[in-house]
Amino acid sequence: MRQVRASGSRGRNVFRRVAKSNAAFVVFLVVSAVVAALLFVGIKARSDAAVATPGVGYTAPVAQAPAGSGNAEAAAKIVRNIFSDSSKPSSVAIIGDSTGDEPAEWVYRLGRWASEKFNRPVILHPWDLNAAQYGAYGAPVTLGEGAGEPLTIWNGSAPGKSIQYSTDMLRSLLPQEPIAAVFISHGHNQGVTDVIGPLERLTAAVLEAQPDAGLVLIGQNPNRQPDETKQAEKVTQVLNFVGTTYPAIDVFSAFNASPDPNSLLKDSQHPNEQGSQLWAQTVQDWLTVQK
Repeated sequence: MRQVRASGSRGRNVFRRVAKSNAAFVVFLVVSAVVAALLFVGIKARSDAAVATPGVGYTAPVAQAPAGSGNAEAAAKIVRNIFSDSSKPSSVAIIGDSTGDEPAEWVYRLGRWASEKFNRPVILHPWDLNAAQYGAYGAPVTLGEGAGEPLTIWNGSAPGKSIQYSTDMLRSLLPQEPIAAVFISHGHNQGVTDVIGPLERLTAAVLEAQPDAGLVLIGQNPNRQPDETKQAEKVTQVLNFVGTTYPAIDVFSAFNASPDPNSLLKDSQHPNEQGSQLWAQTVQDWLTVQK
């Protein structure tokens, strides 16, 4: 009988050891599950933050400028001198959208003003959108005569096109000759969350193609109110992007200073005669600042 009891005792001990082992294993599984859950939550939070869509009142961070871009004050001085110095020929390029492609809009007005102001011939080459697949500019247009050396404007304003289009067509938009200044006027055809990245790529490509060019960004005009495209937010991103690296011309604020900004538009976004003149005047004022 004692042997039977001993055998039963050993069985109970084995059972207890197995139970303890199983309990430890269960605890291990629970702890592992908790750790895995915490890791998943942390990773998801970082992922969600990375793709978060900016909401109302969003202010874009100042983007890092491409190497070799210089600083805003130095670039502004270069660009202003390009227009005023009629002792040597110069070329500038405009990269933008339909707010600058027509003869009544700001680019043409700027050219006519520069010819009269600085007594020099101004020749404008309009981008030919129909032949753009071949990288073509249309027949040159003489905007004014003068005794000085000519100023050539390559007007790459492409109706209905985005920043990505300008980047894709840049080899054609920028001719092989040296370009002294490049004005970028984009925003209307962008989504509100699709401004900074495309601008970074475009400015980097411009400076790679024309490393000595002065680069100027334009904060475009506001849209007709009420505005469902969030143009104000897009312009804020453009102006935040330039920071102190590129000079910027704030056309948006010039329009908003008007008692009735809607009266400066011919449709939801395109300036009319008065709006185009205000845009051109804003650029002219910037070009003639004495610094």
